[in-house]
Amino acid sequence: MMAPLLCRAALALSILVVLAGCSGKSQPTEPQNQTPDFILEDHLGNVFQLSEHQGTPVMLHFFATWCEICQSETPILNELYAEYSRNQLILVGVAVDGAHKDAVEAFAETYQVQYPLLLDATGQVSRAYGVTQTVPVTYFIGKDGVIIGAASGYRSKEEFQRAIQQML
Repeated sequence: MMAPLLCRAALALSILVVLAGCSGKSQPTEPQNQTPDFILEDHLGNVFQLSEHQGTPVMLHFFATWCEICQSETPILNELYAEYSRNQLILVGVAVDGAHKDAVEAFAETYQVQYPLLLDATGQVSRAYGVTQTVPVTYFIGKDGVIIGAASGYRSKEEFQRAIQQML
C-alpha cells in the first residue's frame, strides 16, 4: 500500500526537478532596456562581443556541461542553429562552467555542437544576466539589442521556434 504512494511521490518530485532546471533558485534577468554587453572567447579561441551583433536577433543560451537538461537540449539547439544561422539569428551558448575549457571542449565533441560555446570563466557574464544557480537559461535579444524574453528550464524545439519567430 505504501510502495505505490512512494513511487508516485518520487515521480512527481522527478518531474518538478526536470521542469525547474538543473539546480537552483535564481531567476533570469527580466526584459530591460539595457542588455549587458560582454566580450568572451569561445571554445575554439574566437572572440565574441554581443554589441557587434546589434541588428540581428541573438539567442543567448546559458548552460553547464554537467547539466542533463542542457545535454538533452543540445541536439535541438544544433537543429535551430542549422535552420536559422544564415544571417537570421545569432545563437551562442554560454558555459557557466567555462573555467573548465577541457570540459566545454569535450561537451562540444560529445554532442557535436555546431554553434559557438562561449567560456564564462569568471562568471561575470552569468551574474550580469542573473544566471547564478539555475541552468539552462535562454535569453532572446531583439534586433535592437533589447532583451525581449527569457526562459529557464527545458524547452522543446517548438517552444524555441515560437520565441525565435517573435524576434525575427
